[in-house]
Amino acid sequence: MANRSAFVAPIEDDDQWRVTADLIAISPTLQKTAQLERQQQQATDQARLAVLDALSEESGADPQEAKELFEFLCTQCHNLEEVEAWPPEDDEEIRELVERIVDNCLEASEYEMAQLMRHMNERYVSK
Repeated sequence: MANRSAFVAPIEDDDQWRVTADLIAISPTLQKTAQLERQQQQATDQARLAVLDALSEESGADPQEAKELFEFLCTQCHNLEEVEAWPPEDDEEIRELVERIVDNCLEASEYEMAQLMRHMNERYVSK
């Protein structure tokens, strides 16, 4: 690092020590941040798998419970009017919508994902 190109002034010894100390000081923070990002990515990956699993499961939930869950999960980021304005038209659009929601950090169990998707199917697609 100190022996840069002859066209650029080399870094002085004092600057090298200062930069090295700064890097050492922020290393734990960088490690924690990287770990948090990995955990968030794992949660997103698990939620994506839950979406795929939810598509293949049989429904056994109360429609009112599914509606309340839909309202709770969707209103965490936006108004329900947005869904009403552009409702999904088929199962593929529901899957894409839920995957996009998962990418935006929705955290829900496999059961909750299944109920969310079933409610959207019953409300928008089955009409």
